[in-house]
Amino acid sequence: MQLGKTSSRDLIVDQSIPLDKIFKRQPQRVKWVTAEIAQRFEREYYLVIAGREFIFYIIFLFCATMVVLGKVDTDAYYMTAAIKKQITGNEFSVDEFEYKFSEIRSLHFFHIYLVEYLSEQLYWTSFDVRTRIQLDIRKDRGVLYVNKLIGQPTLRQVAVINGSCTVHNRFKRHLWDCREEYKNSVRLKSGVLPDCQLPGDGCMYTKRNMAVAYSGILANYASDGFLIPMGLDRTNFIQMARRLRKDGWYSLNTRALFLDFMLYNPNLDIFCGVKLIFEIPAVGGVIPSAKFYTFNGLHLDSVFNHFAFGCFLVYFVFLMYYLMSEFREIMYLKSEYFTYVWTYVDYMMIGLGICHAALTVTSMLMLIDLISSVQTNSALITDFSLQHLAYINNVCSNVQGFTLFFIYIKIFKYFNLSALTGQINRTLALSGRYLCYFSIIFFLVLIAFAEFGYQAYGRDVDEYSSLGTSMFTLIRTILADFNYEKLEKTHRLMAPIFFVLFIFVVFFVLVNMFVGIICGNYATVKNNETVGPEVMQMTEFWKRGFHNLCKSMKCGFFAGLSRKRNEYNIAAEQIRLGLIACGFSELDVDVFMARYKIDLANLVTVKDITRVLELLKIPAQEHISRKRGNESRLDSKSTGAPLMALNDFQAQQQKLDEMEHYITSIAKKIELLLKKMNALSDVRSK
Repeated sequence: MQLGKTSSRDLIVDQSIPLDKIFKRQPQRVKWVTAEIAQRFEREYYLVIAGREFIFYIIFLFCATMVVLGKVDTDAYYMTAAIKKQITGNEFSVDEFEYKFSEIRSLHFFHIYLVEYLSEQLYWTSFDVRTRIQLDIRKDRGVLYVNKLIGQPTLRQVAVINGSCTVHNRFKRHLWDCREEYKNSVRLKSGVLPDCQLPGDGCMYTKRNMAVAYSGILANYASDGFLIPMGLDRTNFIQMARRLRKDGWYSLNTRALFLDFMLYNPNLDIFCGVKLIFEIPAVGGVIPSAKFYTFNGLHLDSVFNHFAFGCFLVYFVFLMYYLMSEFREIMYLKSEYFTYVWTYVDYMMIGLGICHAALTVTSMLMLIDLISSVQTNSALITDFSLQHLAYINNVCSNVQGFTLFFIYIKIFKYFNLSALTGQINRTLALSGRYLCYFSIIFFLVLIAFAEFGYQAYGRDVDEYSSLGTSMFTLIRTILADFNYEKLEKTHRLMAPIFFVLFIFVVFFVLVNMFVGIICGNYATVKNNETVGPEVMQMTEFWKRGFHNLCKSMKCGFFAGLSRKRNEYNIAAEQIRLGLIACGFSELDVDVFMARYKIDLANLVTVKDITRVLELLKIPAQEHISRKRGNESRLDSKSTGAPLMALNDFQAQQQKLDEMEHYITSIAKKIELLLKKMNALSDVRSK
């Protein structure tokens, strides 16, 4: 043995080395211990910390759920459905033909829709169609009588500059001007609309900082443009719509029109922001779409919403607690902290949760400001402030959904506290590397088929009009949601080849490969748990604590129950792990524990371990005299001989290692011989 080095075998008998370096003991008092930090200590201590965090997390989950339920109301859906049906669902007449909002295909249809249909839907001036009871249009204007119009509708357009594209030299004699599709580089950012004769500021460029940009079907549109208020009543609305067409407010330079207005239902205290979009592509025509932003008011008179607000405060406190816990783990674990997958789930949950809280507070402050403005004069409310409020609430709802998703996903982290539920986490962890390889293959195949479909059907089938749309269409095809008739009508020969090839490669090969990866690793996890050592689970820990509590309180039936002999013993298992860490094999550990009668069902203390180490050096005479009570003595030859010297112990260990090696080699030879015999029997049978 070299000087300056300590052999792993010598640790068993060298009392100069503290036992805490060999076996994992009760930790020193560490301030603010989380479950990740507690994993470095003994199992019972970890279960205590993890159980406490699990209880806190259930409270946090309950508060987050109550916050979401306090902001989402089923009445909001019915209001959205009613407004959508009234604004975009009904038909209107054009040249004695009936059309719907989704069938608007030109600016002529758009003008008729504004003048003859939308003006009537926005300004209902009678309560009963038969009696025609007239109402005050300044107070009761709105949709379906009860949905009041706040402010006035606003029409905004974005346009491109003239000559934004280049005409080929051979066509310049006949085509001297062209206008490109909408892009940020060619949009009209200042000046006056071309060919616009509208008096006042209607033709002047308007830059609004409070406006909201919009991502449409064809492009992402900026928040600026040319703004026109449409009036507070139906007469002004119709007159303004006709003047816009007459004075050339929208022209060939126009690329999109946005009509925005806000409705409020006092019966339910629900707001609904409506945005009607009419995109004008470079190929001509109009592509209509609509967006509805429905959100609740303050609901200050509701007991449940007061409770939800209290849950929101607790929810925010928990977010701060989890944020501080992450900093604590970084300080304690350092670089190892970033190797855990759950670390990034925590980051997403905390980051989105803080954004959700900030957006919620911002929305509440803006809503309070809006209510005070309505009480003063609702006609003076700018539409851009309403748009911004609707946009903030929409973003808040999306962030809220993502936050709740990660909060519920984190429950899987606590599945490891139970043996059965922990199998899910261990299966996914074991399958992670294989699933990464599978994902690469899957997406390569998916992109290949998406390119195939885009090139073959992109000009005729809407589901394959772009590469991204083709990929989502193929994913839906895996789930049996497809329209084969469209493909067949487009190309009768190519459709069956494309469809059958995709189904065979993706469904019959890749999907079954994915299922095989999960099932194979799940079987491996089950086998490892069967063969591996028994580990105390959270349920067993709680059962033991409950049993001890009942026993200490002498609760009759529970006090008479005896503990199971096969209950997990932490100290004994730590002895086994400590010996393995010192370099001993499983066979050596079993021999050692059998020799000194260390049972997993018995409690092992520091005194017992110290006693075992001392027995290796105590002379046999002293050991036998203590055991027999000095009733007999050995002869002089045996006097002073150690029970087992260090050299004898190492020699015995070497023999055990050689025996294990020889048994392993013999087993391999027997296995090879059996394979040859089976091969010979197969040849003879043929």
